[in-house]
Amino acid sequence: MEESDSRSDSSDLDHTSGENIIDSEDGESESGLNKTKKRSKVWEHFKEVLVNGKIYMSSKANRSTGNLKSHLIKSHKTQYNMENDDPQQPEVTQFYSNNTMTSQTFDRNKLRQALLKWIVVSNQPHTEIEQDTFLNVSKSVNPALPVSSFQISADTIKSDLMTTYKEEQSKIKPLVMANEGKLSVTHDVWTSKNQIAFMGMKAHWISNDWEIKQLLIGFPNIVGSHTGINIAAVFLSGIEDAGIPLHKVLGITTDNASNNDTFFREFQKLCHENQVSFTENGNRVRCVAHILNLAVQSLLEHLEVTPTLEDEDYTEDEIDTEITEDLASCVETKVVVKLRKLVGRIRASPQRREKLANACKQNNTKENQLVIDVKTRWNSTHAMITRGLELKIQILVFCSSEPEFQKHILTESDWSALEHLMVVLQYFDRATEHLSTSRHVTITSVVPMFDWISDKLTSFISDGSSPALTDAASKAYDKIQRYFPDPEKDDLLFTAVILNPSCKLQYFKEHDWDSRAIKKMKNKIINTFMKYYAGASDTTSPDPVQEEEEDDFLAHMNRRSKLGKKGSEIDKFLAEPLAPSKGSILEWWKLNKKTTLICPEWQKMYFPLSLSNRA
Repeated sequence: MEESDSRSDSSDLDHTSGENIIDSEDGESESGLNKTKKRSKVWEHFKEVLVNGKIYMSSKANRSTGNLKSHLIKSHKTQYNMENDDPQQPEVTQFYSNNTMTSQTFDRNKLRQALLKWIVVSNQPHTEIEQDTFLNVSKSVNPALPVSSFQISADTIKSDLMTTYKEEQSKIKPLVMANEGKLSVTHDVWTSKNQIAFMGMKAHWISNDWEIKQLLIGFPNIVGSHTGINIAAVFLSGIEDAGIPLHKVLGITTDNASNNDTFFREFQKLCHENQVSFTENGNRVRCVAHILNLAVQSLLEHLEVTPTLEDEDYTEDEIDTEITEDLASCVETKVVVKLRKLVGRIRASPQRREKLANACKQNNTKENQLVIDVKTRWNSTHAMITRGLELKIQILVFCSSEPEFQKHILTESDWSALEHLMVVLQYFDRATEHLSTSRHVTITSVVPMFDWISDKLTSFISDGSSPALTDAASKAYDKIQRYFPDPEKDDLLFTAVILNPSCKLQYFKEHDWDSRAIKKMKNKIINTFMKYYAGASDTTSPDPVQEEEEDDFLAHMNRRSKLGKKGSEIDKFLAEPLAPSKGSILEWWKLNKKTTLICPEWQKMYFPLSLSNRA
């Protein structure tokens, strides 16, 4: 087809023959205005022209070729080969035709694997796969297959579960034994919904790449009463089943239940029978979260505001049953009761929740929901008060617009009392937040945390601005002091602080710890190092350090000979400048493992300890 024919017969296209033909070999316009790639076949028969700065033969909307194509079909049908036109986009239905679908063979084994994962991850009973409704769902995937293809018995899935468990359990020992240092183990005993008692066991360690690792190593069933002796036997069996040698266990973290006192005495005995050194004082780590819980509960119990319900979705009848304002013995007690009753009634109604959300919108604030405290979440009372104070204005707006809530309006003195209570509770909340992380080393923070929270409570008690809260804070303080770490017993906690390159012994000096206690800490850590590691890493290390002379004259007289001794590796480490406090402890040790004198095995020994027994 000739170009002249195309141009002479295409008046409907608003093009003009003659001037400044613009074309390029690769089919792109060089006008400087339209450089879009021309992919349509119609451009084999047309060219753009520029006349007086205006492009012709270009559509007015996104350079569509529809008009060009219509002109070719209408006026040059014999010359325009439709077979060379743009390929048609396939219809959606073509993707579902048999000749375009990928043929896959039904694999019963893959179905079993998928079902097993579903049951474990979503915590489903293994008998669920035998239900008719479940089979109907499976059959709907491919109606052509008989139902028997999808029928897998609960016994088969149970067998698959136990086989997979044993396979995964066999991988634990190689992972743990590849670690140079020791590990800690946490355990907790709980009862499932079907009233079967289990012990969850979790291992924590520092890898050779200085990363925190944790792994569920056992989930044994507990048969019989939960005595300390029985728990010790189950725990030892779980360690053996996981293939972990007893000498690799550095510490065990549990809560403060009385049966755990018996557990440690019994486990110490079992270790000694296996020639493994393990003591209750030297290797026990109390769950710090549980200690904080006990302190908060003491405070709330003294105020008589401890929640009794376990479900945050209270009904209004439950609210009336659980909350009686007659128990309000002080302003702080009364205001917590009032707030809980108000929050519970709002949460119990979707319509009230919506009205509160609208109040948030009107005040251009985030639509946060109110929080109700419950018995099983010990920090939930702090969360309830905090959220209530955040939504103070919105709550007042809501109560003012609802006649039935007029009696629930909190006064300014009520809000002030809540703020005072929140001051005390936020100490525990901050400590919990810091110590509950599993991504950072936290064992080094235990002693400083006890110091910090004790100082805060002491200051609050001394202020005495609220007698009722002062008494309650004193109860919490007493509980903290009951479990305050002891340098004579809690070796792991104090060693971890000293091995923290940003603390060392300097922490205790700066926080006015007794100088004799500091000397004992230093001697204990040096002797421990010399006993277990110095022989392998430094053949020139001196004999174990003896107790410092308590007599000032003898200490003065012997000073020269002591200074003349060659310091041990731990001495030199303690003499080095402190590291920045904001850095990662593990990152510091990783970077300095070749330059610091303390062997890596000992560095890693104390850091994997978990502070929570939630396995």
